[in-house]
Amino acid sequence: RTSRHPGRSPIIRGIPSTQNYFKLSEPTEAPKEMLSTLNSAKDNSPSNNIKGAAKAAAAAAASNQQQQLRSNQWAKSAGLRGRLSLDPGLLDFRPGTDGRVLDTVRLLRGRLAARHGDFLLAAAAAAGSAKEAEAMIKEATALEELPAETTAVAASAEVSAPTSGRGKKIGDGDGEEKRAEKGPGFEPDWSRFEGAFSKEMLPAEQGYEGTVSFITEVVDLLLEYLHRINDRSNKVLDFHHPHQLREALSHCLEIPVEPRDLEQILSDCKETLKYAVKTGHPRFFNQLSSGLDVIAMAGEWLTAATNTNMFTYEIAPVFVLMEEVTLQKMREHIGWESGDGILAPGGSISNLYAAMVARYNRFPEVKMRGMRAVPELAMFTSKDAHYSVKKSAAILGMGMDSVYLVDTDNRGKMLPEHLEQLIGLARSRGQEPFFVSATGGTTVLGAFDPLDAIADVCERHGLWFHVDTAWGGGVLLSQRHRHLLAGVQRADSVTWNPHKLMGVTLQCSVILLPERHIGLLQGCNGMQADYLFQQDKQYDVSYDTGDKSIQCGRRNDIFKLWLSWRAKGDEGYGEQVDYLIDLANYLCQQLKKRPGYEMVMEKPDFVNVCFWYVPEKFRSMKPGPERDSAINEVAPKVKALMMESGTTMVGYQPLGNLPNFFRMIVSNPAATEADIDFLLDCIEKYSAEIFDDQPDEAGIGGGGGPAQ
Repeated sequence: RTSRHPGRSPIIRGIPSTQNYFKLSEPTEAPKEMLSTLNSAKDNSPSNNIKGAAKAAAAAAASNQQQQLRSNQWAKSAGLRGRLSLDPGLLDFRPGTDGRVLDTVRLLRGRLAARHGDFLLAAAAAAGSAKEAEAMIKEATALEELPAETTAVAASAEVSAPTSGRGKKIGDGDGEEKRAEKGPGFEPDWSRFEGAFSKEMLPAEQGYEGTVSFITEVVDLLLEYLHRINDRSNKVLDFHHPHQLREALSHCLEIPVEPRDLEQILSDCKETLKYAVKTGHPRFFNQLSSGLDVIAMAGEWLTAATNTNMFTYEIAPVFVLMEEVTLQKMREHIGWESGDGILAPGGSISNLYAAMVARYNRFPEVKMRGMRAVPELAMFTSKDAHYSVKKSAAILGMGMDSVYLVDTDNRGKMLPEHLEQLIGLARSRGQEPFFVSATGGTTVLGAFDPLDAIADVCERHGLWFHVDTAWGGGVLLSQRHRHLLAGVQRADSVTWNPHKLMGVTLQCSVILLPERHIGLLQGCNGMQADYLFQQDKQYDVSYDTGDKSIQCGRRNDIFKLWLSWRAKGDEGYGEQVDYLIDLANYLCQQLKKRPGYEMVMEKPDFVNVCFWYVPEKFRSMKPGPERDSAINEVAPKVKALMMESGTTMVGYQPLGNLPNFFRMIVSNPAATEADIDFLLDCIEKYSAEIFDDQPDEAGIGGGGGPAQ
């Protein structure tokens, strides 16, 4: 944004380029001829300033370029594009103040000019040669030829760039222009970073220029990565077995004794992205968390830049308030007027919080005396629930044997009548039941337990009722599908992972409690460390939320969630959930239309679609162990070929006595019906190649797949 204050040096895209910020080479004086041209333009401009004249030039008819050139020669001589798409004051050159141009402009000119062409290039012309200035002006104005008078003005700007006797600086060189002109896929030239090291960047004195140059290159890598993961012609992954990948990365994997220069560090970044699985690719269906929300990603970048801890308000004031507001929003969607909660590093830890708080609520003495202060305890969850419930029992010293697994119906939902029976069984064994965990969206089948019926059982027996809706919590934002969690408002605690259905970048999980349980997190976990949680601070210390946490250091996971929610609103998230469930329904329709497919569960409630594909040679086999054994091999072998070719990714698994089946997760908002069709085409082609000895005539295995 342009500086609005006279006397300041130029501001390029929001970066104040004063000497106090940059501390680069000595500034050069703009040539008198150029100042005369610009001053003349200023005097004749409608707004009596350079920016006003730039706006006037931008408003001129694009079809009348020659007339515009004559009437606004200053704009052409300064390299201002005639058809501006952004604010023409991105660089506000003010010759009436100090008439100087910082060398920082030279560092950034090529990239910004070639990509945007939306600002005055007089500064670059002053710092460079006549030939370079003419080429840049020609690029910026998008004219095949410049009139002689314009070229003459540029020629008069020839000034040697200052050297001040220093050696090569980080970022010196002219590779920026070449890279910017090529666009996505162009191989960068990082030779100017050879021999430059991280110690020369901030916070080193005069390290700002190098920092800008290095970070700009990293951002370019990220933008290139974003381009690739959204291009369906690119692979989802470049698969290597562990020993192969170690060999491929042998030149950069090990940690050295001596530092590596920034050229190598940038190369390391590029290699890392090359071999990373592209979970944001529209054809990645392997996990519950997939896709890449750009707003959340931006939040992650800013979170890393602030690099603060979430334990006290004094060092994370904005983020603590964001957490309070966002958690309240989530509680309201559950149906609670107020309550408590905290962000946790994943759903497993959120479920651990729930079990800890439930035990503390029943037996507060356990905090001081441990398990010797309580009877043998019993917990209950469905046999299809997440394994973290058992893990919580192990961590809390109760043992995995204390967890009773409740039967489910043929759609994977907990049977409340069997829960009641198991509660009685535990008591007959001398155990003390205290905790029931229901599931809102199981990992495999996507089943939603009957929450109201389970809540009734818990109320009759005085048990803590937890709902693990880490996977399915996002349906609360959909008016069409929130009924799947009917009864969740009766819970004593809820786990909800925005990094799953809501698509927020990993990791982002929440444990939530209603108003009646305010204070339990603090009571259960608080240690009142006096070097952090002093009670005589000048602000309301109830905002020092860190003492509620299992951790001391706690990462800021709230900003990306808050920012994404601001960008989408409830409506946007509701539409996203509706779209994903509609896409899953489309997949079910295609499975019924195509030969060879059999669904594990008809008409799934959610975005988990589980199915078998039976190759043609197995379709005549009678149901039984032999057929199951043959089908059991299909999903693993097809998945392996998918990964080897890199075309797509989908999960598989057995369930109980059922043979391996494909577990398709439709949670990527970038996916379309065409991507669903592509996946099924891949399964059929690979199966034919493996089991029916048919060649890959469609060419799926050779790259990104057939054209859509």
